[in-house]
Amino acid sequence: MIGISYFKKNKELAERILKSLEEDTMLIDLDAYEGTFIDELISVGGDGTFAKSVSLVSFDKIIGVRSMNSVGAHCYCNINEWSNHAEKLKNNEYKVSERNKIKAELNNEFTDCAVNEIIISAPRWGGTFKYELIINNEKPILTSGSALFIYTEYGYSGFLKKLLHNDNAKFKGDGIASIASNYGFSDCRELPEGYEVKVKIKDDAFISIDGRKYEKELNPDDEIRITNGKYKIINF
Repeated sequence: MIGISYFKKNKELAERILKSLEEDTMLIDLDAYEGTFIDELISVGGDGTFAKSVSLVSFDKIIGVRSMNSVGAHCYCNINEWSNHAEKLKNNEYKVSERNKIKAELNNEFTDCAVNEIIISAPRWGGTFKYELIINNEKPILTSGSALFIYTEYGYSGFLKKLLHNDNAKFKGDGIASIASNYGFSDCRELPEGYEVKVKIKDDAFISIDGRKYEKELNPDDEIRITNGKYKIINF
C-alpha cells in the first residue's frame, strides 16, 4: 500500500500524485489519520508536513515531496520533478537509507517524535530554569540555563555544529545535546546509538518539538524521557 500524506492546503498536489500512481494508493489527510499501516509513504508539502507524517503515520519507509513554495532538507524533490520518479516508485526502483528521529515521553506517556529537534527552554525569552539532566544513567547533573537542545543530524546540527565546533567534522552520533545559558552554549556532546536522556524539571519551563508541531508548558516535577529511534527514507 502506498500512502500520500498532506495537509488541506496541499490536497490538490496530493491528488496529482495519486493520479500518477493509480492502484493500491490512498490519500491520508493528516488531520484525520485513522492508523492505517502504509508500506511506502509520500509526504506532500514541506518539512513541517514531513515531520508530522513521521511522528503520526505508521509506515515502513517515506519520501518527502515539497510544493513549489516550500523548502526543506527532508523533501527529496519538488512536485514538478515527481513525474520522473513515479514509475520508479511503482517498480520498487529506489534505495533506502536510515535517519534518526527523537522520541519524547512526558511523565511516562508518549508525547511526540522529532525529525529535527526537541527544545526545553525557559518560558520567557532571556529567562532561565533549573533542571536535572541524566544522560545514559550517568550521574545526575543539576543545572540551569535558558534552554536544552536535543537534535538529530538533520535538525540544528547543520547550523549549531559549525557554530560550536567551527569545523567540518562528520556527524558521528545519533544525536547531539547542547546546554544553553544566557551567554551562549556552555556544553555540547554527541549522543551514542541507543541513548537515553532524562530531564527532571525544577522550575516552570516550556517544550517544543520540531518547531511548533508540538508545544507544551512544563511544571516543576515534570519529567521528560528522550530516546533515539530510526526511520527509513526513500532515495532515487
